[in-house]
Amino acid sequence: MANANASCLCGHVKIETVVDNKSYHACHCSICRRISGGPMMAVHVGSQIKISHQNSISSYSSSDWMERGFCSNCGTHLYVKMKQASDYYVPVWLFEDSDKFDFNLQIFIDDKPNSYCFKDSTLEMTGAEVFEKFSQS
Repeated sequence: MANANASCLCGHVKIETVVDNKSYHACHCSICRRISGGPMMAVHVGSQIKISHQNSISSYSSSDWMERGFCSNCGTHLYVKMKQASDYYVPVWLFEDSDKFDFNLQIFIDDKPNSYCFKDSTLEMTGAEVFEKFSQS
């Protein structure tokens, strides 16, 4: 496990967390693509997270199982939080050392538009496979 620090574009909201591996995934679901303007690329950080300036965070319940946090000053998408498990996913590019993370998984691959693809070879999961995995957790 390693400490990892991230922040929003304006630097007001800071995130301190511990990551147990240096990998990130891409989510191709329609909600992530609409919110981020492309696939959401995030690191699973679990529940060990400290976020500064909570009063500067706006949250949005994007589904029955996910909540998303944004800096209310600059609009940066800060995290996705699983409502039941209280697990957080932080966009990989917010981390100070984002170049040290490895791309290893694509989820909701069945929602991915044909207009883009990644050259990296990763594990791929459909939406049904993702929901099945999380329902077992």
